[in-house]
Amino acid sequence: MSAATLAPTPASQPSTSSAASASSHIDNAGATTEKEGLQAPDISSPHQLIDWVDTVLGQLETRFDDMNGQVTARMNEMSSRIDALESSIQDLIHGTLAPAGASTPNDA
Repeated sequence: MSAATLAPTPASQPSTSSAASASSHIDNAGATTEKEGLQAPDISSPHQLIDWVDTVLGQLETRFDDMNGQVTARMNEMSSRIDALESSIQDLIHGTLAPAGASTPNDA
């Protein structure tokens, strides 16, 4: 088996383009650079293929970790917003908050 038969074909790369398009809504400027980095160079030996695959997997792992951090941060933000909303609803139910249009005795 030669190195040419080990080289990835364009038909076997849709997952890399879908991963790049998934991140393109966050950073369009870096998307073209990342796509260029995912293109297979002229591979002439199995060692070059292994190095290229390791590089691509490292880039994908980094991108996944970044996306994971963003999703976790958004989930934490939504959790605290929901907690604040629940607290506000409970305050309204128990009458501890004055309605927005109500005046206080100090306004007179």
